[in-house]
Amino acid sequence: MKFIFCILFVLRCASAQFSATAKEAILKTHNDLRSAIARGNYSANEVLRLPASNMRKMKWDSCLEESARNLAITCPDDHYEGAEYGENVFVIYTGTPGLIRYWALEHWISQLNSQWYERTITKDTQMAWAEIDSIGCYLQKCEQWSSEPPLDKIVMVCKYELPDNLSSSRLYKPGTACSSCDPGFTCETDSGLCV
Repeated sequence: MKFIFCILFVLRCASAQFSATAKEAILKTHNDLRSAIARGNYSANEVLRLPASNMRKMKWDSCLEESARNLAITCPDDHYEGAEYGENVFVIYTGTPGLIRYWALEHWISQLNSQWYERTITKDTQMAWAEIDSIGCYLQKCEQWSSEPPLDKIVMVCKYELPDNLSSSRLYKPGTACSSCDPGFTCETDSGLCV
């Protein structure tokens, strides 16, 4: 999965709406993770997790991207409390901003692995919450630290369709992939995701 991050575009100027290629790479990273969970091929904390019967495939949402932009341009240091949508925020001070998407997504997956609780929705589990099927992200270059060499504060925000901690239900329904897709959804057999 790591090679996917390498195809993401290079940071432009002070802020960045993601290119179509970068959006596809972010979606692919999320959907590859979700497919592995759905098929029962995902390990967290060295434990193979039960497959998901109702895991939806994610799609890009321009309204969520705009919401992510609205937060990113404030150059936050952490998640926004009381967020309207679920969100992941990654902040780093770096001299090599071209790799930020790689670092952010790897960090969030690592957090998911370390905080995996099937009955708890935390900020990092949104990548794996079955009922979330929309995402929008934005990247913002903020102030520069006067260090040697100079380091830029870079913020990446991804917003998800549902508010963080909305439900106390499980992340997903355990069972055979696609066996419990919600009404109006069908099975994408190649991925094991509901579309």
